[in-house]
Amino acid sequence: MKNADEIYKKALAKGMIANEQIPMFDEKDLPERELTSAVSETTEEDDQYRMVVLKIPGFKHYKLNPSGNPISKQSDKHTLQRVKAGPNKGDVFTFKNKKTGRLDCILRHYQPPVIRHYEKHIMSHAIQQVPNFKKFTKEVHILQMEFIFTIPANYAKYKIKEIENGIIHYKTTAPDLPDNLKKPVWDALEGYLFDNDSIICSETGVLKRYGIKPGIIIKLKGK
Repeated sequence: MKNADEIYKKALAKGMIANEQIPMFDEKDLPERELTSAVSETTEEDDQYRMVVLKIPGFKHYKLNPSGNPISKQSDKHTLQRVKAGPNKGDVFTFKNKKTGRLDCILRHYQPPVIRHYEKHIMSHAIQQVPNFKKFTKEVHILQMEFIFTIPANYAKYKIKEIENGIIHYKTTAPDLPDNLKKPVWDALEGYLFDNDSIICSETGVLKRYGIKPGIIIKLKGK
């Protein structure tokens, strides 16, 4: 029976796997203990820009997010406000609109509890890694942003070895990268790293992939 090394070499020779090296700030460069402890750095790049590196370990919760994978933020969910007490408890709460004279109801917007916990998790690690940070107020540039997901249970051994050897395996399934994955990160960091996510004016190196440990690695500069 062929071992994993032989399978890996043949697959690489046939072009079945991508011979692309992992960019900076991967688990290959970060031992497991460093990703877990979320060691970070803040350095002065030049007189104008400051650079920040965040290494956020996966948010793991036995019920809300057992895998520890990055979580996407969907559009707000909606529900009608209901009467909380009294004989009409549970009925839709209504009131008379003074302008129209008609009965109106209140529509509540909310996100699942896991999103709130996830954003707090990101924020707490940002505060630990760059304490007393003087936030960016003019512009922010994303230099690197990697969303790292756990390797699927049915992944072939040669593919796992490929990841261990530092070759990228992109995640090509949900959740979506363009907005849903990034949104909770920016919402969590807004007000601490930067005034508003509207000042994020460029992005490079944004990707989602599989890795040994789940988490998020962010490198940005701003002023």
